[in-house]
Amino acid sequence: MAPEREPPKSGRRAREAVNTIRPTPTNGKAKANQTDERANTDPIPRAMPEHIHSRYVKVGDDYHFPDGSVAFRDRGDAVSTQLENKEVIRDLIAIAQDRGWSSVEINGTERFRKEAWQAAQLAGLSVRNYEATELERKQLVWRMSRERDRARGPDDVPSRPSPPEQSQAERLDPAPPTQTNPEPPHSSPHDRVYRGRLIDHGADRYQFDPRKEESYYLVLENPEGEQPPIWGKDLERALKESLSHVREGQDVVVRQMGAKPVTVKRPVLDADGQVIDHTEVKTHLNRWLVETDDFLKERAKLAEVVRDVGIDAKAAVLKHPELAGTYGDLHAARLVALQQNYKHPADIDRFVNRTREAIAQEIERGEALSPPLVRARYQGQSPNAPRTQQRVQERVL
Repeated sequence: MAPEREPPKSGRRAREAVNTIRPTPTNGKAKANQTDERANTDPIPRAMPEHIHSRYVKVGDDYHFPDGSVAFRDRGDAVSTQLENKEVIRDLIAIAQDRGWSSVEINGTERFRKEAWQAAQLAGLSVRNYEATELERKQLVWRMSRERDRARGPDDVPSRPSPPEQSQAERLDPAPPTQTNPEPPHSSPHDRVYRGRLIDHGADRYQFDPRKEESYYLVLENPEGEQPPIWGKDLERALKESLSHVREGQDVVVRQMGAKPVTVKRPVLDADGQVIDHTEVKTHLNRWLVETDDFLKERAKLAEVVRDVGIDAKAAVLKHPELAGTYGDLHAARLVALQQNYKHPADIDRFVNRTREAIAQEIERGEALSPPLVRARYQGQSPNAPRTQQRVQERVL
């Protein structure tokens, strides 16, 4: 018998969000007195920073984005949100600061608590129920340094160039504006490559602007300091499917692996920021790969093994069993060349070597290795041979 579903929440419980910031009570008795007092008296004045009124639309206790979606809820003695949006979190901390909450409690998702802790520290508030990691404390130092540089103004510190204006086709999934490191010698000229220590990542609205669409970002730190966020919807998948299981604090390589055209619906806003229509926009979705630097160094060694025509296939697979599928692909390439009626041995070798180089580049970029060929029980051909031959042809086109 299937388990019964939990009945839907209603009323206030349904509207409350899991991510909450509230002032730290002095003790349990004080908190109880505060609750009783609020229940029997008029609501206390709710101080609110001026910029909140211009950024959001207030309806009851809820504050909405211009598109109508709820940003956060204000209960007077607490502010809460269902989002992990950095801009919203900063605004919640600004509200706490404006209300004189010198010490706060933060509850909710791990990402929310981390961002709220950093925002509170930057605002000079203490957080009683969150223990930051060493990496998070380092990130806080970097952010404090960045805020200090901004406060000094452009006359005191050199400013970084702002990204160029993006075309309509780039706005869905924009590529970062600059390339911070030269590409490996065998990489595709269409790739964009970024290297550094991963210090932050998460889902948020593009450029942390509440008016823009949800995307995903990574922040890298290199010897020049913290770099501008790299944005891309596919970055979340790339992190989850990372073969090296990338984590914050590791040296990583972020590579754009091309893009595919897509058509999306965009809201059309009136002068007041209200959605009045939707329009279809042709744009592109970038594909990304994120792996650790150590992982790619090992892959580069495997790529050189594959490139070396002097290494016997059996000897290579014996030493590197993970290359079994790769050498199966090279064998399939020779069969494809014979099927295409290459008569001269030199032509066959050229075809196979073009495939060899394409495979080596895939390995070097950190893409998944080819699976080993599995022979069918009663047939003399592997069941995945047709797909292997198709991959061979795609690589040399």
